[in-house]
Amino acid sequence: MPPILFSKMPIIHIETSNIHGYEVLLNRAENLTLSYFNKHPELFICYHKQLMFTLKELDEKNKIREKGQLLFINLLPEQLVSPQALMAVNALHKTPDFQLVIEITEGSLNHSNNKLISQLQELVEKGCQLAIDDFGSGHSNFLRVLTLSAHYIKLDKSFIQASIKGSDWAEQLKKMVAFFHSLEKEVIVEGVESQQHYKLTQEINADYAQGFYFGYPEPI
Repeated sequence: MPPILFSKMPIIHIETSNIHGYEVLLNRAENLTLSYFNKHPELFICYHKQLMFTLKELDEKNKIREKGQLLFINLLPEQLVSPQALMAVNALHKTPDFQLVIEITEGSLNHSNNKLISQLQELVEKGCQLAIDDFGSGHSNFLRVLTLSAHYIKLDKSFIQASIKGSDWAEQLKKMVAFFHSLEKEVIVEGVESQQHYKLTQEINADYAQGFYFGYPEPI
């Protein structure tokens, strides 16, 4: 049977330039590509246990990260409200040093799904960290996003791209980062693709950066 294949991208601590953690991305499972999974999201439920425990095996072999670095994974709402998926996440999180950060897109919170919100809060209470992915790309309930006990806000790449075009955008982005800091949330800037982008993340006082400037997805 063809293997489940992942790749990873580093998330860089801006102040030290050290790797804070890795976001793990699915490439394919058996003969199914990621694009096929995205067209049929129910497959993530079917394969969730296999995907999570493959990650666990890779992590135990030190193929993903070094000790102390975090592991960021994307989960769909359908996965988070699935009992089977939650069992797998809980089992992995109980593994010593697993240090899991669950990413969920802002757009996924665009509807009132009380079960989803409840599950997210439960995972946070159990020690998982939460990241709101692609913040700014959707039109979700802003208050709900900010009251989710998220540890990280991942700013959509459109912010950094717009800020390069003018100082007004950059100044507004700096104020946004300061606002998130006032709520005790750390900010990850996505879409950092050049030295100019990276310099801007420093100027706006963001905490972390992610993007092709630090390398393209690396097969695990």
